[in-house]
Amino acid sequence: MLTTACAVDSWDHALRLSASRWGGTMTPEALLAPALALARDGFRPSDSQRFWLDFRAADWPDWPGFAAQFAAAGNDLLRQPQLAEIPSLMVRDGLRSFYQGPAAQRIAQGLAQAGAPLTAADLAATHSRAAQPLSQPYRDLTLLAPPPPTQG
Repeated sequence: MLTTACAVDSWDHALRLSASRWGGTMTPEALLAPALALARDGFRPSDSQRFWLDFRAADWPDWPGFAAQFAAAGNDLLRQPQLAEIPSLMVRDGLRSFYQGPAAQRIAQGLAQAGAPLTAADLAATHSRAAQPLSQPYRDLTLLAPPPPTQG
């Protein structure tokens, strides 16, 4: 693996920046509520998702834990109660708990069971950073993008 995901840490930074500079009031609970509801209550997989799940079904036995999370068949709702526990912990313990704390420990254990080289220490060392965006005038606008290196 090349890197850990900084997205969750960037959400924490964005919420704090929004609150301090513009009076933003969104909470981690509100931010994570849709993901939590989808994981807990389920959703109908898209045609594309069903295609790829069916296409790779023979590979599932080699992917530790995959079938338990993604084995929705046909038009049944895909519910992922184990996955729902992670945003629940993040709401309870803060967004940084994705990298440190009970949520991070569960993530690190799952990665280890899958044979991934990332460890709990790698997660704990993960931090996003603020940087000046690249900018480009375009018509009456200014286009902004993160500078390299970036995950997209």
